[in-house]
Amino acid sequence: MQPNKSHTLLAKIGMRDVTPESQLLKDRGLLELFSWGSDRAPRARIKDTLALLVKQKDITLGSIDGERIYRLSSSGKLKLQLSHYRIAASKRPTHWNQRWHFVTYQIPESKKVARNQFIIEIKRIGFRRYSPALWIYPHDVSRAVQQIAEFYQVAQYVDFLRADTVSKPAIWRKHFKI
Repeated sequence: MQPNKSHTLLAKIGMRDVTPESQLLKDRGLLELFSWGSDRAPRARIKDTLALLVKQKDITLGSIDGERIYRLSSSGKLKLQLSHYRIAASKRPTHWNQRWHFVTYQIPESKKVARNQFIIEIKRIGFRRYSPALWIYPHDVSRAVQQIAEFYQVAQYVDFLRADTVSKPAIWRKHFKI
């Protein structure tokens, strides 16, 4: 999983306490990233993305001596942190070690929103439902999943299992293309 444009912009802004717009519009890496797949000028696309991030309250907009400046908000910091966990989870070995990895949870109904967000995140990683509240994946990404569980404050309800065999392995191997 590669970081998307918003994530990259958040990361650039997060590198400093305050980031001037002119610096972002001159950044070669951003200009190259924002020039892919569009006929629009990359600077205009960067400005559009900055406006969207301000609207989503991931960054704050200010001004010093007439220059627009941006600062990462607490919401933006959290999104950037979560994105790092997703990227870490996507870095899996090219060779499968013949072991299956499971995540299971017993997250109470009082934490339903966090539970649903946690489920969305493990699905993004590539986990598939094996049975209710039991998810399977062919690679060990438990560290990243643990960080995501901590992020949503449900880590105490999440457990990890590892198995050498599963029922109907051919189906799972085909599904995960291993």
